[in-house]
Amino acid sequence: DQEKTQKIVDHAVEVIKEKLMTSPVYAEVICQQLVKAVPEYHDGYHLLGLIKQRLQQYDEGVTIIKRAIELDPENADNYNNIALCYANLGEYDLAIENLDKAIERKNNYLYYNNLALQYRQIREYDRAIDLFEKAIELNGNQDPQLWNNLGGIYGELKDLEKAKKCFLRANEIDPTFTASHVDLAFTYHLQGDWQKGFEEYEWRVEHFKQLDHYKRHYNMSKKWDGQQSLQDKTVMVYGEQGLGDVIQFSRYLKQLKGLGASKVILHCPQAVESIMQRIEGVDETFVADITNDKEIDMPEYDYQCMLMSMPYLLKDYEPTGEPYLKPLATLPLEDYKDSFNRAHVHANSFFS
Repeated sequence: DQEKTQKIVDHAVEVIKEKLMTSPVYAEVICQQLVKAVPEYHDGYHLLGLIKQRLQQYDEGVTIIKRAIELDPENADNYNNIALCYANLGEYDLAIENLDKAIERKNNYLYYNNLALQYRQIREYDRAIDLFEKAIELNGNQDPQLWNNLGGIYGELKDLEKAKKCFLRANEIDPTFTASHVDLAFTYHLQGDWQKGFEEYEWRVEHFKQLDHYKRHYNMSKKWDGQQSLQDKTVMVYGEQGLGDVIQFSRYLKQLKGLGASKVILHCPQAVESIMQRIEGVDETFVADITNDKEIDMPEYDYQCMLMSMPYLLKDYEPTGEPYLKPLATLPLEDYKDSFNRAHVHANSFFS
């Protein structure tokens, strides 16, 4: 009967919502059965559209949400959701058109935020700023993400003071909101305030999910905080970011030896291992792909820390310009000139 059918539908919807974020493929199987069994049930298509977004199947998401709109044309969320699909497909004009329709039906701060993001994409920054400010007003100044988004606009416009104020406001609303701390770190760095920049950049460990790989493979109870004595200790340092960062920040490793470390092991990519072996203060290099390798035989160590945390841990923030990496061999000046001339000719031909 109708009551029994409704209970089945309600249970299916409950399970779909529960699994949407964690198991979208599983949620899709149930949702497909739901819309097949109850083809006129508009919420089923609405949920299926959300699942397609989660699976990054945006073309299919558009098709499904169009069906939801046909069944429920006054549902503002459908216009918002189809706009997000269009945005991910790079169809910003269609995204804006549908977000306008969503706002016509409901004065929701999230819709204004999403609309502002589209105008940011097409570089209509003044319009984006107005919309973010409207979103903040409607929200009652409670969502740090809105301030962070507004700060991002000012960052793109290179108005670093306004950007900083926005990120600081986000931190006031929620001191644990990692995105604003990381963006604030970038702002301080661009302003040349290295100390505050590196202090805020410590939040990257919680913010960037790809760093979770290091948390799994490294003993977090042995994390060096810059205060424990390193006398006669083995320290394992890992370069958690790009090749250039590994090379740049390796200059700090010799200071660990100066603090009494008996052995410094550097976990680095294989591409720069031969360079890292020449860095003063590095006793041993270790190469392992922690992203793909599930079981890794890690070297023994007393303490571990991230390479890009070195300025913060050592309280050494100002660049000195001191050379820290020497070439393998010194070539005669004439050889350098020949190498430069060959590179110069190659560059000219490349850009011509």
